[in-house]
Amino acid sequence: NYAEALKASGLREAELRLGWPAAPAELAGLGKALAAGLRVRLNIAVTAANAARLGEAVKFFSDGRGSRRFRFLFGGGTPAVLKKAVKALSGARGADITAAGLPPCLAPAGASFGCEPPRPPGGDAGVLHGQGAVKPRACYDCAAQLYCGGLPAAYAALGAALKPLKKEASRRG
Repeated sequence: NYAEALKASGLREAELRLGWPAAPAELAGLGKALAAGLRVRLNIAVTAANAARLGEAVKFFSDGRGSRRFRFLFGGGTPAVLKKAVKALSGARGADITAAGLPPCLAPAGASFGCEPPRPPGGDAGVLHGQGAVKPRACYDCAAQLYCGGLPAAYAALGAALKPLKKEASRRG
């Protein structure tokens, strides 16, 4: 078994990228990694097809079937997709959830997930580099400005909905 060989070689943790709903082959690979004793974090890309169902993924895998660590990958889609995904994740409890590419100002108050703001490649996140991100005016009054790359360009229409963070004490909602 490949997963057991990786564990024997010293690997302790793995990240698996899968779709949701997950394909049988993806579930089999996850099962082998967990059976070998590896800690697993699941990376799931947010799409129009799965945005409203992300909470189901958390519930499915957290009910004794697998990982309790998730990283949802934002960055494409439309503002409507982003809103559906944030709503679906807001109700998810009992797991370690990170929303990669989601500015913390878009997380609802009291959200049970952390945000990894988008970062422009190879540069200071406090400066707009034109790498597919935009910074609406509200971003410049935000305490997170220096570590957040702004909004993915596809979400630019949400600029008016941004609520700048007053303090940087936590990246959690």
